[in-house]
Amino acid sequence: MITAGKIGKVLQGQTSYYRNSDMGQWRYYPLTEDMNPKTVDWKMFLGTDFGLAPEQPFNRAKYAQWRCYWDFGGGMYTDLFVHQLTHLIQAMGVRFPRRVVGAGGLYMEYDGRDVPDVATVVADYDQGCQVIISATMCNDVQLGEVIRGHTGTIRFHGDPRQGFAVAAQKIEGRPAPPGANTGEGGEEFKPQQPRDDTRALWDHYIECIRSRNQETRCPAELGFAAITTVNMGVQSYREGKALFFDRDGGRVSQADDSWAKKWEKVSHERGKPVHVMGWHADDEGSILHPPSYQKLEGDWVNGEDPAKKA
Repeated sequence: MITAGKIGKVLQGQTSYYRNSDMGQWRYYPLTEDMNPKTVDWKMFLGTDFGLAPEQPFNRAKYAQWRCYWDFGGGMYTDLFVHQLTHLIQAMGVRFPRRVVGAGGLYMEYDGRDVPDVATVVADYDQGCQVIISATMCNDVQLGEVIRGHTGTIRFHGDPRQGFAVAAQKIEGRPAPPGANTGEGGEEFKPQQPRDDTRALWDHYIECIRSRNQETRCPAELGFAAITTVNMGVQSYREGKALFFDRDGGRVSQADDSWAKKWEKVSHERGKPVHVMGWHADDEGSILHPPSYQKLEGDWVNGEDPAKKA
């Protein structure tokens, strides 16, 4: 559907993973007295000999509720966002981002944790589109899962068994007021779903092992792309920097103004949009139709009207 141009040029995807808890996210894993240095191989848990967490005193919370601390995890970025991002980039037809920004903060759950309780990752792709992943651990109203194209929008329902809807855009030559289009309505699609999608995923994976088939539902490159993106979100948030990813070298570096300048150059040269993987719809839903008066634009040189040259 997407690669056939049914929603036009793919511009943005969004997903979320919102939760709420009155005891603090991940604090619902209980601490017990029998968790102690005699019953836990703390050195192995830390992984200090393997270059993982630094040496530190035994702490029951860091053992049982390790997701709250940077030494052991990436909070909601790596624990939750990766699940949502993996299937979204698969559906959109992108993999590794070029530019990533991680935002958020620790705004309410002041219980000794490190990781934020509000977070957002914005990832930009060389295919000329963007993904937004957002969440808070203190309110469970979801942002919704959407893929936006120039001529249509795919809106996924909360329950996979309910499928998704595709709504056409009503494109006009004037701006719409905020909130005018909520993405409701459209044609409904309900592909057949397994009764237990997690079990179905595992069954397929085990069968791939038996048959030596490397084309799993989530192949290595897809998983690598998803975890790279969310890890860059962590690094960006903690270092306060926008980051670039070099796919060929697998390197992360600090971003500069080249990303913005690249797209400005394409616009100034009146270039054509690039597309997601597998696109086979030529310019379908991807080209602007300038008004006739746009020919009057251009720099005046030596006092001469540029429209006279048109």
